[in-house]
Amino acid sequence: MDGLPDIAWIVIGLITGFGMLHLLRALAITVRNETMIHDLKVGVAEIQVQRFHAEMLRHGVAPQTAEDAETPDDADGPQLDAVGEADDGNVAGEVGHDDTGAAGSDPVAEPARRAA
Repeated sequence: MDGLPDIAWIVIGLITGFGMLHLLRALAITVRNETMIHDLKVGVAEIQVQRFHAEMLRHGVAPQTAEDAETPDDADGPQLDAVGEADDGNVAGEVGHDDTGAAGSDPVAEPARRAA
């Protein structure tokens, strides 16, 4: 390494310094972007909660506060899904089916029953 002049060592040091500076800058930009994404996700979650509560109020169901909230294991009765409708256990798209086997629950017989 004795063969390199002093100016070469200075140039190598400057290039290395600028490289490290840009590496740290890229790291700082990444951290800033991740922080902004997290803040946006938190904001979206807050808006979703507000819209959920507004939808529940629109359907006449009072939203629970944190003090009144029951855990799903302790809840009595049907659970509410994302739009405030009672979850009766039916799979989406199975209109007219219920688990009780009550009369009139057959979707094929439903139009005939309405006509009668």
